Amino acid sequence: MQLEKKIKDDVREWSRLQLEVPNQHLNGMPACPFAKKSWKEKKVLIKIKRKFKQYKAELNTHVNNLDLEKYDLLIFCDPYFNYSASVFQDHIDSYNQWYNKKDIYFMGFHPGALPTEDEHAFLIDPGTENLYDEQVQYSMMLAQKFSLLQEASDRLHKAGYYRGWPKEYYNEVVKTRYNEYNKIRRSL
Repeated sequence: MQLEKKIKDDVREWSRLQLEVPNQHLNGMPACPFAKKSWKEKKVLIKIKRKFKQYKAELNTHVNNLDLEKYDLLIFCDPYFNYSASVFQDHIDSYNQWYNKKDIYFMGFHPGALPTEDEHAFLIDPGTENLYDEQVQYSMMLAQKFSLLQEASDRLHKAGYYRGWPKEYYNEVVKTRYNEYNKIRRSL
C-alpha cells in the first residue's frame, strides 16, 4: 500500500509540475492543456500493477472495466517492469491496434526512453521555477477515449498549440494518430 500511495502521489506531482503549467515552448500553453481540469474533477484513475501478476492480463482488466463517462484517463503504472522501451512500445502499438476500434487510445512513458533535451525540450523543461526532476522508476501506460483525444487535439491545432513541436515528433505523434482516427471513422 505504501508503494501504491507513493506512485500515485508521484504521478500527481509530475502532472502538476510538468504537464499542467504554462510551457514556454508551447506559446504559454501547458504540455497537457486538459490535465488540470481532469485532476480537479477527479477524472484521472491511477492503477498500479501488482507484483507477480501478468502485465497484459491486469491492464486488460482495468481497460475493460474503465468507465469512460466517469474517467478521462487511466494511468496504469508498473513498478516491476523488466521490459525494454522497445518492447513497451510494441505493447502500446498492439493495444492501439486492438482498442482504437473500440474508441480507446494508448500512450506510454518508459524510464528507458525519456525525452532528451535536444529533441524534446518542450517536454522536459516548461520554463518554470518548480521543475519536476524525480527519476521515474516505473512505466506508465495511459488509456483514454480516442474520439475525445482527437477532438481535443483538433481544437489545440486550431489554437496553434503544435507550432512549437518539432516537425518529426509532430508527424510521429499527432499526424499518425490523426490518420489512424480518420481511417477508423471511414471504416465505420
